[in-house]
Amino acid sequence: NTTAAIFIDIDRFHRINDSMGFEYGDSVILEVANRLRELTSTKDTLVKLSSDEFLVIRHCESETGARSEALKLQSALQFTVTNKGIEFKVTFTLGLVIFAPQELTSASLLHRGALARNIAQRQIRSGFAIYSSDQGQEYVESLAEEFALRQAIKLNEFELYYQPVIELTTHEVIGGEALIRWNRPGFGLVYPDE
Repeated sequence: NTTAAIFIDIDRFHRINDSMGFEYGDSVILEVANRLRELTSTKDTLVKLSSDEFLVIRHCESETGARSEALKLQSALQFTVTNKGIEFKVTFTLGLVIFAPQELTSASLLHRGALARNIAQRQIRSGFAIYSSDQGQEYVESLAEEFALRQAIKLNEFELYYQPVIELTTHEVIGGEALIRWNRPGFGLVYPDE
């Protein structure tokens, strides 16, 4: 038996609130909650985490079964709303965490769920991702790299290089290009493929 935590995020919910109003946004939340109630059983745990985030904890036969259940849930939840002649498809991003209840604290479970959901959102909208410690580490490294880049801008660690463009048959310089490189302290020049 596998315990699955399915973290559900309503895609672009802030746009529904901004364009159609909070009252209409509330009606969308109620629709999602009602659909989740219909799609879950009394054996499941259903929680509203924040304004546009829900959590379903479900016992499944296997990790493959948990994945299948989450994808079915994601598909079944989607619906279209219409307001003042404007149609808007409500879609969802899901993060799946497979866990043994005795091995995780609630804070760790929420953290892993947030990482899985964030990874799914980076892939594509209406995405899906299963948490793995490797992905969690990659995500943390990606955030660290993003922070380092922001610091590099503040600390003027970027250098401008000019490179000639040469015609191979005549060996003439026919143009040039400007390249920016990050001269990262302790690492040296960081190239684009890095």
